Formats: sequence, structure tokens, C-alpha cells
Amino acid sequence: MVFVALPSAFFAKLRKIGSNVCFKSLRLEPSRGCVLIGILRESANGNGDLAFNSRKISRAQPLYRRRKADADTLAELCRREQQCSFAPLPVNGMALEAAEKESSHLRHELQLARELQSEMLPARHPPEAGWNLAARCSPAQTVGGDFYDFFRYPNKAISAEAIGDVCGKGTSAAIYAALVTGILRSLAPLELRPAEMLSTLNKALLTRPVQAKYVAMIYATWDERERVFCIANAGLPYPICVLNGKPLLLKAAGLPLGLFASAEYEEHTVQCAPGDVVVFYTDGVTDAIDKRCEDFGPERLKKVVAMNSGETAERVVSSIFLAVGSHAGNLGAFDDQTVVVVRT
Repeated sequence: MVFVALPSAFFAKLRKIGSNVCFKSLRLEPSRGCVLIGILRESANGNGDLAFNSRKISRAQPLYRRRKADADTLAELCRREQQCSFAPLPVNGMALEAAEKESSHLRHELQLARELQSEMLPARHPPEAGWNLAARCSPAQTVGGDFYDFFRYPNKAISAEAIGDVCGKGTSAAIYAALVTGILRSLAPLELRPAEMLSTLNKALLTRPVQAKYVAMIYATWDERERVFCIANAGLPYPICVLNGKPLLLKAAGLPLGLFASAEYEEHTVQCAPGDVVVFYTDGVTDAIDKRCEDFGPERLKKVVAMNSGETAERVVSSIFLAVGSHAGNLGAFDDQTVVVVRT
């Protein structure tokens, strides 16, 4: 079976092509906004089996290699198939309409899921923290596995923040991210230190393991009285700090959560002066590639942060996404991208 990706909008034009191509198999791909259509023909052996004519497929092969065929390309493919000597099979218009309706419904459901996931992210940080903070999460697909959250320890002059990245993309990553954030919020009232929070969350995830799923996360606390960040890392890229105008990578590392019961986590402290900047981000930012397959990379990110460290946290976030988008060009994002910036 060879499938051609066809956006739903092309169905009307497709029906005008002719009746000698049978769209026997429909595979819904709502996340790509299209339907994969298998084009089959009746075989010459007369036993009713469906198969491609190998000679004609050889000539049409370049069409199948396209990531997404447009209407004219698909029409050309159908015209080539018309040259076959086999008896034609009719287009199943009812099947196309049903597939179009189902695809539209699934896209609508995914859009609702995207809106819900966006609303689950905190709209603002704790106002008592005394910092300037901004965050942005951009999924590669309709929904994604990146997240961030903020907490306030009411019994202490401390605010906390978390940023995470579930392995994979799409709906499965989004569901696992919801599980992680749910457990995280249930643990927040315990006012745990960063390393203790990661260890406790790791054990909680291992009590309900999900095959091939884990999460990389940073948990950090900010003590506004002492002006000290305490940071623990479970597999995310190194945070970037601009201290007294000098950018550096904070080499805090650790194993992702949900993999090893014996995993231990270290805490790193950063003394911040007024105006210093700390940036947390997921690897979708630094792994963004250009047309030459060159990563955006941590060094480029560090330069962008340093150049904009005198701006507000929101402007720093915008500058990062602008630089990453400019680097990737029309390739777009292939992984979820999340950035949290704190200006102390």
C-alpha cells in the first residue's frame, strides 16, 4: 500500500479528477491536517486482489516521495494511473466525506486540548517574589509535553518555579505532562528544597510507570531576602545566568525523572544582584536547526541573553524566540520550545 497525504480541502477537486482511481484505504492524520489516501487498482490475475501496476508506479515514484502532495500533483498521479489497462474502480465519495468529517472532528478536539493545556499554565508568577519573570511555551504540534509552573512557600520568603520537558511530542507527551504537573502541585505545599522535590517526584512517578515515558525538569527556589537561587536539574540543558553583566552556563545536571529509583540530585546556589538574569529552557530551543542542519546551540542562546540582559524578562523571552525562529527559517520547530526568564 502506498499512501499520499492529502489535505481535506482538496477533496472537492479530487472528486472532479475521474472515476478510475479507487481510494480504498483512508488513514487519518489530524495532527498533520491531512488524510493519507491509499491508491489501489484491480490486479490482472482476476482474483479480485488489489495492487499497484508496478510499471506505472515506477514512473510515478517521485510523487510518492513528497512529504505532502498538492491537488495538482495528486491529479497528475491519477492521470498517470489512468494509463493502466486494468478495469477502473470508482471513487468512494461517501468514504471521502466520512473521512473529511472525522478528520475535522479530530482537529477540533485537538484544538480544544491545546486551549486547555494553555490554560493550565500559570498566567502569572507569585507577586510576592520581588522579581521580574516571563515565560513562554510553544508546542511543535497542536499539544506538547513541555510545561512550567510557579509556587509560593507561604511559610517562608521563598518562591519556586519548575520547567519540564516530557520525552516525545504530541498527545501522549501532553497527557504525561499533565500527570507530572498534577503530582508536582500536590507536593508544592510541603515546601521542599529543589533536590528533595526532584527525588520525591521521581519516586512518585516510578510508582505509576508509563512505558517509554520520562521527564526532564528543573526545580528552583528564589529566596528574596537572601537574593539566592537554589537550583536542581534533572536532565534539562544547563541554565544561563548573566551575573554582573557576564553570561555563563550553570553546569547543574542530573538524571531525568521516572527512570531510576536510585537517582540523586544536587543543588546549586547562585547569588544574584539586582538586575541579574537567569534563563531556564528546554532542549527544543537549542536543538532548533537551520537548512544546513546546524543547531541553534547554547552558545548562540548565551549571546542572545547577554545582548538583551538589560531588558525586561518579557523582552528577553521574545528576543530568544525571535532568534531561534530566524535561525530555523521556514523549517519551523520540530520539538516543543519553552523558556522561563527571571530578572532579579
